[in-house]
Amino acid sequence: MNTAALIGKIITGIFEKVTPEFGGLDTGEVVIQLNTGEIIKFPFDFDDELQLISQDEVIGMESVFNQEDLNKATYKITDLLKFNEFESSLFIELENGTYFSEVLVSPHGTGMAGFYLLNDLNKLESLFGKNYIRLTLNTLKR
Repeated sequence: MNTAALIGKIITGIFEKVTPEFGGLDTGEVVIQLNTGEIIKFPFDFDDELQLISQDEVIGMESVFNQEDLNKATYKITDLLKFNEFESSLFIELENGTYFSEVLVSPHGTGMAGFYLLNDLNKLESLFGKNYIRLTLNTLKR
């Protein structure tokens, strides 16, 4: 399954593991559980084959949702965005207008490694600009 297959899928869980490195860089890892039961590592690029992982690999990771969040909302993937000016993970756009990504490394103590959530497109564009590609359009937005 490739990254494009995520469009239209529903997320039933997001889990993260943050490993602190005192005096160095904290590392983060995010995995996504889909309504199909599959658990995947966070995709890095449009062309990636999704890496399936087992339920056992999620043990010890923290859920970023509580059960109440999952009961009151549907987290349907509508698009994926890739910024052109820097090397980073994709941003996943949800039907409710929120965006999230995976931050692989950040300076220790900043709390930025792991799951990264933005509440709307305006916030995303104010932080990172408008030079991104949408997977569904596969065109550069200017």
